[in-house]
Amino acid sequence: MMAAAIAGGITMASCTSSDSGSGPSIPYRDNTPVDYTIMFYSAGGENLDKETESDLLNAAKALQAVDKQVRFMVQYKYSTQEGINKSYSGGDDVPCGVAGGLYRFELLPSHISQHGVLDYFKNDMLYGNQQSASQIYRADSITSFINYCQRNAPAKNYILMFSDHGAGYAVWDDFPKTRGIVSDKFHDGNPDISVCDIRTAIANSNMKHVKMINFDACLMNTLEVISEVADVTDYVMASSHISNGGNYTELVNYLRGVNDDAAFEKNMSDYLNGTIQGMYNTMNEGDTNSKYAAGANEKKRCDWALTNTAKFKAVLPAMKAFTDKLVSQYNNNASNFDLSKLEYAANNCYRPSVDNDLYDMGQYVTLLAKANPNLDAEATALKTAMENAQVCHYYTNQVNGDFNNMEYKRLTYTVNLGAKVNVGEDVFVLRNGSPDDNKEIQCYDSNGLSFYYNVVNRTWRLGTLDETNVNAAWENTYETTAFDKATKWSRWLKLNPYFPINNPPFIKCP
Repeated sequence: MMAAAIAGGITMASCTSSDSGSGPSIPYRDNTPVDYTIMFYSAGGENLDKETESDLLNAAKALQAVDKQVRFMVQYKYSTQEGINKSYSGGDDVPCGVAGGLYRFELLPSHISQHGVLDYFKNDMLYGNQQSASQIYRADSITSFINYCQRNAPAKNYILMFSDHGAGYAVWDDFPKTRGIVSDKFHDGNPDISVCDIRTAIANSNMKHVKMINFDACLMNTLEVISEVADVTDYVMASSHISNGGNYTELVNYLRGVNDDAAFEKNMSDYLNGTIQGMYNTMNEGDTNSKYAAGANEKKRCDWALTNTAKFKAVLPAMKAFTDKLVSQYNNNASNFDLSKLEYAANNCYRPSVDNDLYDMGQYVTLLAKANPNLDAEATALKTAMENAQVCHYYTNQVNGDFNNMEYKRLTYTVNLGAKVNVGEDVFVLRNGSPDDNKEIQCYDSNGLSFYYNVVNRTWRLGTLDETNVNAAWENTYETTAFDKATKWSRWLKLNPYFPINNPPFIKCP
């Protein structure tokens, strides 16, 4: 699923975490558990409906060969009519479903028509009575869908798949918790699913735990995201870059005959390697105008990683040890740091996307250790822990080429280093466009209150009453994440003199 760097259960009268599972029943299947049930949870993202239909068609084709091994359950909400218009050209090119339609069903090979297209998203697949008003970003909605899948498509293993736009974890827009995937344009503020709520949804379900969470969306391979869900899944599949999704036919095929962890890890690794080689290395070139290495040819810059969450848990104490040493060294004697190299670390760490303040942690700790050799041991231990947590990590030839001039020649996980601030530039928090098309950008003061800075006139004004009452205090946002509770990484974000400027969410505009 193509997902841009932006970032949706269903909360309706009959849909809560205790929902008894109303909705269409599964037509002819018995309840003998299959090997894997994929639970596909998605929304149209305002420009992805057509691509989602194509993905599901590909999955349905594979299901013809995996009967009694893999089942594929769907909950999908179509975009607004305006969003649908962005996906379809009109004429015979029309969506299967309706704008705002909320559908819940099992995807079956019989949904492929004699003309080779999908024959689904029918009225009897509509779920609930609120449709466009359904609040699909809520945890109890996700819980309801998980319980529905367990009842109607029992399996030995479950894969929860979120497909739509994704934004990883964005400190600069964190009110009051992590929000990163599946946006819903039918509600004020276009609310996304909180990664915290994904954890809550699984923990509150009858299932309690899943085999894998597959983030078919951009920018989700972050330390903050994976830390949040590590206790409720065995594996996480995610990309650090802007992604165009995966091959759903191959994803289903690679689950055939997989009966243990070793086979699962091998087949999912082969799937990701094939996806990178077959889909991404053959893509057309992207934007070549960006000054950032990670921005040129951005379509060809992609990665996919599979994380073993049991091993990932060793990353957190290693990260805390590194942070403890980093903060102690800086507080006790900042002169130990080569400040030019500290600034270099801020400016030259690998960024998977030019529009998001996500930096590869392996790259960053390597550069910080260059600024202060006393960090070498902790930096090495942290990089080793991150590498060990990843069953596999594949990236395109374009990314491999980027490593030629870098200190650390591989990717690990991304991490937040702050808000949308580029060191040495007059660009602060870009929220609604760029300075060229939106002269005012939103900033926050040290109390977390919003105000607006005019990049042309260099003047500022307070926001509206509602905006200035937004409680964006640090302790109510980033410090509530599982990652920061375990590592206290926010100590360095607040202390770092070079990036970001004054540190999130407190952006000091001139």
